[in-house]
Amino acid sequence: MPTADHFTAVASQYAAFRPDYPAELFDWLTSLVPQRLQAWDCGAGSGQATVQLASRFEQVLATDISAAQLAAAPAMPNVTARVAPAEDCGLPDHSLDLVTVAQAMHWFDLDTFYAEVRRVLRPRGVIAVWGYNRLSLPQPEVQRRLDDFYEGSIGPYWPAERIHVENSYRDLSFPFTRIEPLPLPCASSGRATSCSAICAAGRLSPASDPRTVSIRSILSPPTSRPIGRRKSS
Repeated sequence: MPTADHFTAVASQYAAFRPDYPAELFDWLTSLVPQRLQAWDCGAGSGQATVQLASRFEQVLATDISAAQLAAAPAMPNVTARVAPAEDCGLPDHSLDLVTVAQAMHWFDLDTFYAEVRRVLRPRGVIAVWGYNRLSLPQPEVQRRLDDFYEGSIGPYWPAERIHVENSYRDLSFPFTRIEPLPLPCASSGRATSCSAICAAGRLSPASDPRTVSIRSILSPPTSRPIGRRKSS
């Protein structure tokens, strides 16, 4: 079944508000790979991870099913952007040192994607998958308001795949040799205006519906727990 495109309609918000990832994460990932010739950022969106990879690898392929998302990413001379599903990147066999998936694996047909990863990774290449869950705030009252919004106002609009994010991907198969993950923070000032439930609510409700705008008054930086995992040799 083709992956649903939840983000084309809000590509500009996604580019503006989705969190960047710490440089330390990418320094760590590059320390795991045997060489730094080529990386594939799968489900790249508007390039939040791609930019970091481009400064560390000779060539980077950024793929996404949304042309609008890729068009919103910064242009970089060593990055090739390609509209393609996760399950078919179009690269030659054994051509990659690193595959990254940032906040996107829950959308994939995993068996087919994993077969593609095995096909394109070089021996001892690395696949790294990470994501972030809902905002966690130090102010109890603000947290309560945010949770009410998340679970009540937009709760009915979350795609079914969101449960995998809630579970920190623990319920998804991962048939590779695992590496202890690196916990790191990430920063954002408006991520909730680009999440898939907001996109759904925006499509199904008028633009003035408070469900699509009230979140802006209660945002604070979230935290993220990236997960790096190494492909078995």
